[in-house]
Amino acid sequence: MEFDLHDETLVDKKIKKYLNSRKFFLLKSRKFFRKRGSDLANEEEKFLRIRKVKELAFGLNNVVYNLNVEFKLKNKIFDNRDYILRIYPDNNNIKKPSNEAKRIKDIQSLRIPKAKLYFFEKNLKHLGYRFLILEKLEGTPILESIANFSGTETQEFLADLARYLGTLHSIRSKMFDSYYLDDKLTRKMTYASYILNEVKLTLKNFSDLKLDSELSVDTRYLYKWCRGHNPLLNLEEYSLTHGDIRPSNIIVKNHKIKGLIDWEMSCYSDPAQDIGWSLYFFTLYENLKGSRGFFFSEYWKACQKYDVEARVYFYEVIVALKLYIYARWTEINQPEKYEKNKDFFSRVKIATPKYIERLTHRD
Repeated sequence: MEFDLHDETLVDKKIKKYLNSRKFFLLKSRKFFRKRGSDLANEEEKFLRIRKVKELAFGLNNVVYNLNVEFKLKNKIFDNRDYILRIYPDNNNIKKPSNEAKRIKDIQSLRIPKAKLYFFEKNLKHLGYRFLILEKLEGTPILESIANFSGTETQEFLADLARYLGTLHSIRSKMFDSYYLDDKLTRKMTYASYILNEVKLTLKNFSDLKLDSELSVDTRYLYKWCRGHNPLLNLEEYSLTHGDIRPSNIIVKNHKIKGLIDWEMSCYSDPAQDIGWSLYFFTLYENLKGSRGFFFSEYWKACQKYDVEARVYFYEVIVALKLYIYARWTEINQPEKYEKNKDFFSRVKIATPKYIERLTHRD
C-alpha cells in the first residue's frame, strides 16, 4: 500500500518490520544474502534494530533515507552503522530500480571505490514501493567544495575521476542498451538514432520552457548541429557508463573520491557520454578549467579508447542543454530546492549560454 514518503515515522515502522522479519537470515543464512549482493551483518554480529530513519533527499525518481542500524558484537559491545535506503515512488516503472541494482552488482569486481548492495526488494507488499538498501559511503557529495581545492588536490581529484571512469569503461559490450527503454526496442534501432531521438526530446523540453527565446537560439539549428555528428555515432562496441556524472553524485572525503552514487541511468553506451558530463562540470569551476588534456592523459592510462575525444564535445552540448532545462525548471517549479542548490544552478546558468554562443558563432 502506497503512503506519504515524507513520513519518516511510517518509513521507519515499515523498514523495521521488514528487517526484523529477516533477523534469522541476518544471523544464520549466507545464501539469502548472496542472492542480493553481500552481507549486512557478519557471523560475529547480531542485527538488533534500526535506531533512526532520516530523509536525505527527495528526487523525481527516488527518495533517499539514512538508516542508522544497531548491532551487537562479542562481549556485549554494541555498534551503530549507517546505511542508505533508496525507495522508488513510481510503481509502474520496474526498469530503473532493477537497472540500478544490476549495475551496482556489475561493478563489484572492479578495483574502484563503490557501495555494496545489500537488498533489492521487488515485492511491493513490504513498503508499498520497490527499494534498495546500500552501504553508505564515507564522505559527502562534492558540490561546491571542489572550488576550494588546492592545485595539488584538484589534480589528484581529476586523476582519480579519470581513472575511475576509465576502469568502468573497460567493461565492454557489442550491444548498447537504455536505462528507460526496453531491450526489445533498442535492438530495433541504431545507436545514432537512439541518441538523436534523445536530442529531439531534450530540444522539445527546451522549447516548452521557452528557453530558446530566453537564449535567442533556434532549436532547429541546434538539432541540425547535433545531427551532423551522426557519422561519429556508428560505434562497434559500447562501454558500461554511469550516465549521470554531476557533483551531487560524486562522494568525496576531503578531495579523495570514495565512490559514485545514483546508478539508475547507467547503461551500455558511448563512454564519451560520461566524459562529456565530466568536462561540462569542469567549465563550472575556475580551478578545473584548462584540465582537459590532463584528464584525457589519466583516462587513457586506464582505458585505451582514443576515439572518444572526437565525440566528447557533442555530449557536452547535450549535457549543457539538459542541465539548463533542469536549473530553470527547478527555479520555476521548486523554488525551495533551487535555493538549496543555488550555487550549482547559478553556475549552470552561466556556463550553458557560452556553449550556445560558441555553436552559433556569437562568442
